[in-house]
Amino acid sequence: MHRADLPEETPPYFVDATLRFGRFVEEFREESDRGCAVLVLCVLEEQLHGMFSAFLPDGDKRLHNFAPRGSYARSLENAESLGLLSPKQCACFKSLVAARNKFAHNAIERMSFDAEPIRAMVLGIRPPVDFPKGVKPVDDSVRTHFLMLAATLWMIMMFKTPEIQRLAYAGEIPGAD
Repeated sequence: MHRADLPEETPPYFVDATLRFGRFVEEFREESDRGCAVLVLCVLEEQLHGMFSAFLPDGDKRLHNFAPRGSYARSLENAESLGLLSPKQCACFKSLVAARNKFAHNAIERMSFDAEPIRAMVLGIRPPVDFPKGVKPVDDSVRTHFLMLAATLWMIMMFKTPEIQRLAYAGEIPGAD
């Protein structure tokens, strides 16, 4: 997708988001299932870090305290506690992490999205939002289902990030000298 493919009146941020989404989809088309699962979660983690950076007073200076790289459980617990993600969005994210971990921590085994227990795990993941009736993936593959969930979560985070109000430092205590 290119800028010329979008209506001229499309807001600049939406243009950028749409182009980034197109790159997201294309990036994982040729990856193996294992590579797809692992790399998609890297992209989601990067977007989550962007949300924390937008929220924290120092940007990403203390990011490691709230969202250490590779520590999905801690990052998601903090994101939910601070209201950056809803409980439903965090539950979806955690489920995607669990599927990713099956691939990442069983490196020697041949694995695919169609292999059990990954198939059942991915098909059981609840979406981060309620989709309108009749909305479903373009095909019935487990990989497409995984990517649709991840892409939906990524878009939610991407559109939330510019709306996040940066946390300010508390002022000095009145009367304290």
